[in-house]
Amino acid sequence: MWSVEGHHDKVIVTAQPQEGDKARKEVKVSDNQPQSCIIAASRLEKGQTYTVSVIAESNGVTSPASGERTVTLVPSAPTLTSVHEESGSIKVMWSVEGHHDKVIVTAKPQDGDTVREEVRVYDNQPQSCIIAASSMQKGQTYTVSVIAESNGVTSPASGERTVTLGGNGMNGSTSGVPSAPKSESNGVTSPASGERTVTLGGNGMNGSTSGAPKSESNGVTSPASGERTVTLGGNGMNGSTSGEFGMVNLDKERLRVNRTFILSEVEFQDVRDLLFEKKILSEDDVQRCQCQTTPKDRMVCLLDMLPKRGPKAFEVFCLSLKDSHPWVVEQLMSSVSKKVDMNTSSPQSQI
Repeated sequence: MWSVEGHHDKVIVTAQPQEGDKARKEVKVSDNQPQSCIIAASRLEKGQTYTVSVIAESNGVTSPASGERTVTLVPSAPTLTSVHEESGSIKVMWSVEGHHDKVIVTAKPQDGDTVREEVRVYDNQPQSCIIAASSMQKGQTYTVSVIAESNGVTSPASGERTVTLGGNGMNGSTSGVPSAPKSESNGVTSPASGERTVTLGGNGMNGSTSGAPKSESNGVTSPASGERTVTLGGNGMNGSTSGEFGMVNLDKERLRVNRTFILSEVEFQDVRDLLFEKKILSEDDVQRCQCQTTPKDRMVCLLDMLPKRGPKAFEVFCLSLKDSHPWVVEQLMSSVSKKVDMNTSSPQSQI
């Protein structure tokens, strides 16, 4: 809506978005009417912020432009494409048409506090997030929904989906009514409870529960203690009591010399899902990288982690890029000589 003093035969309204093509509408005027117009939604992008101005025209001569005002259109409601449990966490995937700079995911339990996760969005990415297991209660059923936000203006909520997390295995009980061996919530069963053994008393002795390490009572032995593994050092290397090895020096060097190249070519969401699926990254690792402010910061976070995530981390990283970024894989594999120095640590050299 506008007002113009004096004679004019046309008004030209422009709506300039922050990015993209501006919308322009010309309105013929007679006797200073009309003083308003509507720019059709089909010419605008939902969620986009527009700067609107007006000029008047008389016989081909235009006025100075009016002052400017900005308006942000309501973003489209997101569509939930997948909600499922992953290792005690909830993975949520969605799609949104039009512009938006934030997605807010809520997981509301049947009882208790709602969990809320805010995800910054750049160029419509990412389109998924993981709500960490530490924020959730096992055995609980959650109702999940998503809204999009643009410049502080929120969309209608998506449709809702429910997911029930697996219940905790329950501890055994030695007094009163025993616990059930499994717990169940909304049809989802937990892992089995821990097991205990009992040795019945003989020769007038009371029965007793056995504990680790392995012991013997009246000829009846307890279960063995928990097991640990040890790898003896080979080729002059020290033994290791851990089942994890660091990334080999060759692969570390490939990541180091190509760091700037990787940051310019790859985004975290390109490799995130396979690294998580193959257990190179934990859900906490994913969240730590995902919550970084910019796409570059997310990749910096990942590249700092990878050398500490075992000998297969580089292989899985390359595998996740094989189809979408083959030129990156080629650069990584060809940039450093395959000659490995004597300090290289790898699973094959640990004998």
